[in-house]
Amino acid sequence: MKSWDGWDIDAETNRLSSLIEIIEKNTNQTPAKLISLSCERVCISICGSLEQGINKIFTDYAKSSESQWVVNLAEYRVEQLRNPKIENIKELVKLFDPTFEKELNRAWINDQDNEKKYIHELVNKRISLAHGKGNHGQITTGDLKNYFKAYESLLTRLLMHFQRGHNL
Repeated sequence: MKSWDGWDIDAETNRLSSLIEIIEKNTNQTPAKLISLSCERVCISICGSLEQGINKIFTDYAKSSESQWVVNLAEYRVEQLRNPKIENIKELVKLFDPTFEKELNRAWINDQDNEKKYIHELVNKRISLAHGKGNHGQITTGDLKNYFKAYESLLTRLLMHFQRGHNL
C-alpha cells in the first residue's frame, strides 16, 4: 500500500499482522483467557485501524477537489463514521463515486473471500466488546486472520480506487 500525511498504512498492517502472529505463536504456552483477551484487543485494533484508514482515504480524496464545500462535506461525513459498518462504507463510497459503489456491491455479492462478511463480523464484535455485550472470549486467531485479510483487502480496494487519480 503506501503512506501519506503521517499515516503509514504499511507500518500499521505490519503492526497488526505481527500482533496476530505473536498471539498465534504463544497459544500453547499462554493461558486461554489471556489469549482470548489478546484476540479481543487485536480485533478492536483492526476495526479502529479500518476506521482510521477509511477516514484518511476519503478526507484526502475530498481535498483533491478545488471546492472547499466538498472538503467540508467530506470531513463532516467522515467524522460521522464511528464504526465502519458495511452500510456506512457503501454510503461514503456512493457519496464520492456512485459507479464505484455499484462495483463494490457487485464484488460483495460474488464475494469469494468473504470480505463483506468478515468486515461485518469485525465491526459487530468491536461494538459488542466496547459495550460489554455478548459472549466474550469467542474470537480466535483464525477469526483475527480473516478480519485482518478483509481489512487489508478493503483498504487496498478503496485506496487503489480513490488514490488512482480519480478527481472530483
